Amino acid sequence: VCGPAFLEQALPIEVERNGLHLWGWVGLPTFSRSQADLQYFYVNGRAVRDKLVAHAVRQAYRDVLFNGRHPTFVLFFEVDPSVVDVNVHPTKHEVRFRDGRMVHDFLYGTLHRALGDVRPEDQLAAPAPVPGAERPTGIDAGEFGPQGEMRLA
Repeated sequence: VCGPAFLEQALPIEVERNGLHLWGWVGLPTFSRSQADLQYFYVNGRAVRDKLVAHAVRQAYRDVLFNGRHPTFVLFFEVDPSVVDVNVHPTKHEVRFRDGRMVHDFLYGTLHRALGDVRPEDQLAAPAPVPGAERPTGIDAGEFGPQGEMRLA
C-alpha cells in the first residue's frame, strides 16, 4: 500500500506496556509528505482516524518535522476491547478510549523515543560520487586559505 520507498525509510516499532500493544512502522522525518496521505492507524484491526491519535503522532514528530510536513506511518494498536468504544461514529472510523490520556501518553512516548533514537547518519546517506566527474577548483570550489582568504588553485 505504501510502497517499497516507505519501508526503506521507516523504523519498525513494537512496544507492549500496561495492556497496550503498538507495532508497525513510522517514517523517518526525512520521508515526510506535503499531505497526510500515508497515515494508517488500526485499533484492534479496525482502520480509524482519531483526533487523540493524530495529536499524539503530531506531538511526537513536532521537533523533527518542518512546518507543513506530515509524518508517514502504518501502526497497529491492540488494546482490551472493553476500554475502547467503536460506536462513536456511524462509519466506525472514530473511536473513544476509556482512558484517553493514558493512550495518548503511551503513543506519544513510544514514537518520541523511537524518533529520538534516530541518528542523522540513519537518515542521510551521502550521494555516491559520479565516476569521471571532475571536481571544481579555485573560486568555483570555494577554496579558502588562512584566515578565510580565498585562494585560487
